[in-house]
Amino acid sequence: MFCRSCGAQNKDDATFCQSCGAPLSSGGGESAGTAGAVRPAKKPNIVLIGAAAIVVAVAVLLFVLLGGRSEKDVVKKLVNGVTKGNAKSIVALVPDKVIEEVCDMQDVTKKELTEDLDDELDDLLDDINDMYDKWKVTYKITDTDDYSNKELKRLKESYDDNYDVKVKDAKKLSVKLTLEADGDKEKTTVTVPVIKVGGSWYLDFANFDMPFYW
Repeated sequence: MFCRSCGAQNKDDATFCQSCGAPLSSGGGESAGTAGAVRPAKKPNIVLIGAAAIVVAVAVLLFVLLGGRSEKDVVKKLVNGVTKGNAKSIVALVPDKVIEEVCDMQDVTKKELTEDLDDELDDLLDDINDMYDKWKVTYKITDTDDYSNKELKRLKESYDDNYDVKVKDAKKLSVKLTLEADGDKEKTTVTVPVIKVGGSWYLDFANFDMPFYW
């Protein structure tokens, strides 16, 4: 065995060099060339990376194709919320920043605001239940009006100044409500204003009155 340091020849079973005293490598251990070698980094799992990329791509595609809540969804949830006395679902139709500002102005919490609206809905439904034994409400969107450029500009400025909400678009939906009760039908048409914030449509709560009365 030759010493890697000085080149002197040593016995095959020697541990140290007889000439310079440097340690000699043995056949069973790590060689001097590999003892301090850096092990290659573990390769990434290509399958997991591919699966994650597919999930992200599908999510983006669904958002592009379906978008957020539509203006028709707003009307549907509004009517269902009123007729079923579900104030929470109606409050969810309003941008969070608007709810926060309303709560600050009225010095109430979101929970208290929702409870107050629940009480109003309960009174409305109690009146209808007192008048009729059986009843149901159906609706149909009959028309959709776009805001004029001037109206939209004024609305955007109002939401930006008062609520720090960036409105992208706004519409007014004409909704025909039909109350079927005890074999009779009563119809009324209401206007539901909606605004687009981000990718979803919301109820224009600042300009909406609850006209669900017959």
